[in-house]
Amino acid sequence: MLTFYVREDAVLEPLDAWLADAFAPQRIEHSLTVMEEAQTDTDARVGAARRDLEEYDRKLARHRAALEAGADPRPGRRLEP
Repeated sequence: MLTFYVREDAVLEPLDAWLADAFAPQRIEHSLTVMEEAQTDTDARVGAARRDLEEYDRKLARHRAALEAGADPRPGRRLEP
């Protein structure tokens, strides 16, 4: 692996200009699409992340339902009606 150092002041201005252009309102959709297409092996990770989010949503729904039914948010306790 090759490692090199670049002074920040040598790249900051051109980098800021490039980022401002790449993410300008009229180009942001294109830039994000290009970045997404450049990713490799995203299907498995995206699928796993979606499954995780679905599980978290189910857990939150169960917790909300329990709280609305009178459960005490402190473990092992129940609110008095």
